[in-house]
Amino acid sequence: MELYWLGSGGVLIVLELVVPGAILMFLGSGALLVAFLLWIGVLDHWMGAFTTWFMVSLALIIVFRSMVQRFSRSEEHTS
Repeated sequence: MELYWLGSGGVLIVLELVVPGAILMFLGSGALLVAFLLWIGVLDHWMGAFTTWFMVSLALIIVFRSMVQRFSRSEEHTS
């Protein structure tokens, strides 16, 4: 099950390069963390994995999204 989370996390992070908005990066980071927690044995059931992914992704979005958007905004040049 770790490989599914690892693969989906990687795909979501790569998709962030195509789809702007700074959301998929946090969802992918949450999936990578869940893959790690499954690998070391902290999580062992799919329900715990989904719950952890949801909570971690939501926390990352709430805490870091405004920071990421501030750094990734393009400067509008007016003449």
